[in-house]
Amino acid sequence: MMEIENTNMKNKHPYYDSDRKKATNRFSLNMIGWSFIVMLVLILLSQTARCQDTICIMLTQDEQITFNFQTSEVIHRELLHGETAYIRVEPDEVLCLHLYDEKRRFRDITTIWDDGDHRHDTFESKDDVYFTAYGYGGLDVEVSPAKKRKNK
Repeated sequence: MMEIENTNMKNKHPYYDSDRKKATNRFSLNMIGWSFIVMLVLILLSQTARCQDTICIMLTQDEQITFNFQTSEVIHRELLHGETAYIRVEPDEVLCLHLYDEKRRFRDITTIWDDGDHRHDTFESKDDVYFTAYGYGGLDVEVSPAKKRKNK
């Protein structure tokens, strides 16, 4: 008859407790850690790459006032004297346009994109705030002086 040896199979294979296995385990854990750190850095970089600036401009009957959007601090004031206001919005910016005429008035606004496409709109300007969309590239905004009647 055949004799069966009763030995523990775990210790049979020389690889289970070898230095090579321990080194492989350390290397694997190090690579997982570094991969996590690199992934975290890439996520942070991608979030900051898509951030935007906001230009906040208030137009009154005779003045164009530029504000810091976060603190509401006045950055620049310019008298308009009934002239058209011209505003440049860069591709990474959003325009917050506050039309503040204190009475019911209308303003013609022309938006001209960098590719030459344009749009004409008429907005009420008693005390209204409008935002441009983000992600359409740079554009120029022309805002006419306030008028009592809407053009047809």
